[in-house]
Amino acid sequence: MIIEQGIVKFIDSSRVTVECRSRLDCIRCAQGKGCGGGILSRWLGNRQFQIKAYYDSGQVRPQIGQVVSVGFPASRLVHLAAIMYGLPLLLVILFLGVQVSLFPDSSEFVSILLATLALLAGFKTASMFVKNANTKGKLLPSVLTGSSDNLAGELACSAKMANSS
Repeated sequence: MIIEQGIVKFIDSSRVTVECRSRLDCIRCAQGKGCGGGILSRWLGNRQFQIKAYYDSGQVRPQIGQVVSVGFPASRLVHLAAIMYGLPLLLVILFLGVQVSLFPDSSEFVSILLATLALLAGFKTASMFVKNANTKGKLLPSVLTGSSDNLAGELACSAKMANSS
């Protein structure tokens, strides 16, 4: 599970907005041997970002200024990557397969044009799928834990990868 810690900035009926700051606190990432987070942090700087997350109705409602952990299953991230990259690639292969079988004597220009159109159609379809799933709240992370400490003056967030067991 991908876990991020941050400070609650806004509370809705079942969602919270958590503000975090990227930092270089993972030794492997700082050395450039990790997932690439350290390289991105050095390149983009120490930026603040906001995460929208759901909290379970059975949980204690987070308070503004409270430090919480937000989690996103890594398997869901893999599924999203497969959709965003796999669907366009599959459409390119499918369109070119149909084109070659129906029109074997067509020019390379037609193949390139058809592949480009298939790629764009695949990206558009994948984008619509992800937006639809996000509208239903299936892609939002969830609030895992909370702390009673109020750290509104200092934003202390760190990106961490934890193995899901």
